[in-house]
Amino acid sequence: MEHAEYGEFALHVLTNGKFREHTYLVEHRASAAALLIDPGHTACERVQAHLARGVRIERVLLTHGHFDHVGGVQPLCDALDLAADAHAGDRALMRQAQLYSVRWEQTFVPIPKRLAFFEGEPTFTWSGGTVETIAAPGHTAGSVAYRIGPMVFTGDTLFRRKVGPTYYPTADREELLRSVARILERVPADAVLHAGHGRSWSAGDARAWWETIGGAPETFDIYHEQGESPAAAADGTRDAD
Repeated sequence: MEHAEYGEFALHVLTNGKFREHTYLVEHRASAAALLIDPGHTACERVQAHLARGVRIERVLLTHGHFDHVGGVQPLCDALDLAADAHAGDRALMRQAQLYSVRWEQTFVPIPKRLAFFEGEPTFTWSGGTVETIAAPGHTAGSVAYRIGPMVFTGDTLFRRKVGPTYYPTADREELLRSVARILERVPADAVLHAGHGRSWSAGDARAWWETIGGAPETFDIYHEQGESPAAAADGTRDAD
């Protein structure tokens, strides 16, 4: 999916890099205002193309501080004269983004410096309405989800039928499982969940899955899959869109 319509919003999905991270551009069509979520380092030119057609980015939002989700922050925020909103729990990870990018993707991402750190669960305003922040620690200490209209952006906390990995610094699996439960309790069943990698699904489907897995969900492994398991891709058991 590269583009989808959600009522008054248009969602543009820009997929980046070796790990196929999703950068999301949420456009409010009536005002041409937009939100940019998790700008990866290879998304910059495509974001600039949307700016060239008149889209006005009002906020940059980060779900967490891993390098594949923040590589485009500094050049884009410089160009936009904005600071990206991020949870203070991931302050240290932001400073280490370049180190991890060299280690895991053999590339240099600029260290994000134009950042506005927040605590708790603030509500942000923009021309398209409000952004509800949902605390979601576990994948990282500062992971959050954002609810924007009928869309929920879960970062690397919750994927389609899998949860985020917890083998990184500041990660905690039990805390992550509590965060998944919190997200699913807080959003309506008809909301669409958009993860940092892989395919989207409805909150209703996610709740049904959560109730059946008995507290032992499978972990999404970014090193071996891009949105679905190799077995599912091989045997054709993908879910219908």
